[in-house]
Amino acid sequence: MATSRKKKIIQVVDIVPSKAGKASKIPIVVSHVAPGRSDQAENRSEKESSKDSLRQLDPETVFGGHTHAENAAFFTQANKRPSLDEELSGSGFDADDQTVGGNRRRMRRWVKILTWALSAVVVGYLFFAALYILPRVDVTLVSKKVNWEFHDAVMVNKNINQIDTSTNQIPGQLFTFPSTSTQNHVFSFTPTGNAYHEQKAQGNLTIVNTGNPAPQKLVATTRFQAPDGKIVRLVNKVTVPGMTGSTPATITVPVIADQPGPSYNIGPISKLTVPGFAGTPKFDMYHGEITTPLTGGFAGNGPYPTADDIAKARSQAEQKFQEILVSSLADNLGSDFQIVDGGARIATTSERVNAALDSQGQFSVYIEGSLQALAFRTSDVRQLLASMASGKLDDPAAYDATNETLAYRSAQTDWKKGTMMLPLDYTTTFVHRIDAGAITNGIAGKGEIDLKTYILGVPGVEKVTVVFWPFWVSSAPKNINRIHVTVQ
Repeated sequence: MATSRKKKIIQVVDIVPSKAGKASKIPIVVSHVAPGRSDQAENRSEKESSKDSLRQLDPETVFGGHTHAENAAFFTQANKRPSLDEELSGSGFDADDQTVGGNRRRMRRWVKILTWALSAVVVGYLFFAALYILPRVDVTLVSKKVNWEFHDAVMVNKNINQIDTSTNQIPGQLFTFPSTSTQNHVFSFTPTGNAYHEQKAQGNLTIVNTGNPAPQKLVATTRFQAPDGKIVRLVNKVTVPGMTGSTPATITVPVIADQPGPSYNIGPISKLTVPGFAGTPKFDMYHGEITTPLTGGFAGNGPYPTADDIAKARSQAEQKFQEILVSSLADNLGSDFQIVDGGARIATTSERVNAALDSQGQFSVYIEGSLQALAFRTSDVRQLLASMASGKLDDPAAYDATNETLAYRSAQTDWKKGTMMLPLDYTTTFVHRIDAGAITNGIAGKGEIDLKTYILGVPGVEKVTVVFWPFWVSSAPKNINRIHVTVQ
């Protein structure tokens, strides 16, 4: 069944004040649903009653006699949203609300207590740190220093066994190296001559004794003859050892060809006889053997060592030989002993020049001998110098030599007397010793004035700088780990 709608138009007063101070009338459509009526009937009824339904309503009638201001206040209060506490107030949750509120109050109380406790701990720690952890003192000391130099000579004397400060002498010791034998070396040189020249071949020959138990001496230039008649001669005198039992005795010696030229570059040869023993039993007892061919035999144009080359080669070979022996002796003596230029000499037992050029085009100088050296201890030199400088120091035992430089110059040695005049150059800075540990213990807990007074009373202190930290600290901590002493 269709329903019909009936509409009424009424006027109500707006709550907004008008210009004249009275409420204005606003038409409002109000719908009513009337059952059992058709839409057509409803429309007809509306037209008939529209004039009667439209009427003005008095504000006092609509709002129950209230004034406009009272109604505005009413709507304002009605539209205000209540707070959470107001909404919960009066409900069935009052007991729970009181419990939650109590818990919140207790929680806030504990938070305040913990905050105050933590603050107290922090403040206490800061106070403790300010008194015992942060305070520190840095002390910088400048010790007394004395510069000293010596540029003169001291005497090294093998005839004394202790330092003589009155005459500036130190003990020396004479060494021979090798002590019981000799050493030999061969040094090669390049010739500068180039012209026609003749040169004899040279090499080594082994002398064999097959029947004589006694030693046999042979002079230099002794001849040994090859099967083809060529002669080679001994360069130096030699003693051939005697036989021991049935074993032949041998010795290898240098030889030189009797004549120049390449035809004497002979060898190997198993047996060379000794013409000087011909007609005697020794002729069969002794013979020579060449295992390595002789070399250097030459006749013609080519390089050769001049007399000047040979003289220079001898001098250089002797110098090199001495340097080798000095180095070997120094290694045996240790680092404390010192051998200087002019304090050593070689004693040669054999020296010869082989003018024959080898495969590299060089001639050679052979030297055999030993070394004599007048050595001294470096510690004795320093002790003597310290004694000389002691007159410049107020308390020599309290000073240490630092930044030392010591250089020796060429010495002059009197080998007969066993003395050596040793020129030297020496510079040093003597520094007064200061015990930083003792000062650290001594200033612990002292105020600024007492601290400086204590330090300035320490012998050898020339200058002191004290820095307290932080800025409010005016005394050294009792904890020595917070005291830093630096000595310069």
